[in-house]
Amino acid sequence: MKVLCLNPAVSARAYRQMRALSDRGHDVSLLYVGYGRSMDMIRDDFWKRKSPIHDSTGRLSHYPRTLKAATYRETIEKEIARGDYDIIAAYSSPDNLARAATRYSERPVVFDERDMVSAMDPDWLAKNYIPPYLVRFPPVRSVIGGLFVKKLWRIEREASLNSSARVYVSGPMLDLARKRHGIPENNSLVFPNYALKEDIKPRLPKISSEDGGVHVVYEGGLAETGYRSGSLEAFRGLAEKKVHVHIYGIATEGTERMARELDRKNAFFHYHGALGIDSLQSELTRYDWGWIPFYPGKKKNEHLNTILPNKLFEYLAAGLPIISPDLKALKDLIVSEKVGVVVSDLDDIVEKIGDWDGKVDPDRYVIENRIGELEELYRDAIRGG
Repeated sequence: MKVLCLNPAVSARAYRQMRALSDRGHDVSLLYVGYGRSMDMIRDDFWKRKSPIHDSTGRLSHYPRTLKAATYRETIEKEIARGDYDIIAAYSSPDNLARAATRYSERPVVFDERDMVSAMDPDWLAKNYIPPYLVRFPPVRSVIGGLFVKKLWRIEREASLNSSARVYVSGPMLDLARKRHGIPENNSLVFPNYALKEDIKPRLPKISSEDGGVHVVYEGGLAETGYRSGSLEAFRGLAEKKVHVHIYGIATEGTERMARELDRKNAFFHYHGALGIDSLQSELTRYDWGWIPFYPGKKKNEHLNTILPNKLFEYLAAGLPIISPDLKALKDLIVSEKVGVVVSDLDDIVEKIGDWDGKVDPDRYVIENRIGELEELYRDAIRGG
């Protein structure tokens, strides 16, 4: 197959899917706006052709383009004429590239939703379109912001319904899409953010075998605001219960300063900074558990209840069982696969990790063992199934 990948911001999800398809002998080309923060990959030479669509630097520089499909018409038509593609893989968030592909190409489009825009916090979405000096006024945020949010929902709906096939990160995300947009029962696939086989590294000696402690690791972003804002406090709380907490991630300046101060004061709190994915995957094998932290006050948040973050499968690739908050998609997978514990608070973590005696098989969660499902969906779409 000749696959054109359309991406607002190339993510680890898109990278791994396209890399796996390329390794199976398919030609994959990329048109993109930018690269997501999860993209710290080793190899980027598999693209048949790779080209940026436009410059996305600068505040609010590309968001207007997420509202008007015609913005991308010429780009898509020229690329289709140049490449003679069999199928377009269009990724979500923002969704306008996918919508434009369904309008301006006769090729089948597979719409891959790593995040559903309609599940995200409306205020957060609105802030991307309203100048910062106006956001602080509630009437502006609610009325004008509400108009933008409704427009984004309509774009998501059109991209979903007009695509030949759809891919979702989790079962709860697929269920939400059916409820919200009435998508067809057929040609919809749940395909999580699997790791690559190369992410499975030789096991390093466990730190716990040397000191007899329990060592929990977190990899990912740290921030003072947003849904991650309570994570650092949770890490500190677990360290105070004499469970070693190790953090690898990109932090805001303020959060990094707090993390380094905690590292200095508490022998059970360890802040290591950021590592590239290859080095990180080796380092993860030294620990006992991978932690997806609590999101205080967000238990009913549709977005968090439908996603399966990259770190989940990177932990599994390292052979680590998971500590997870009680969020729908995460809970469903962890309970059904028996790969960790679902917890409600810090005391729950201490109790449940002490009782768990399961085992994680990393090979079960790598994309090379599942890519045939995605191939078959693409082939069905090409055949018009």
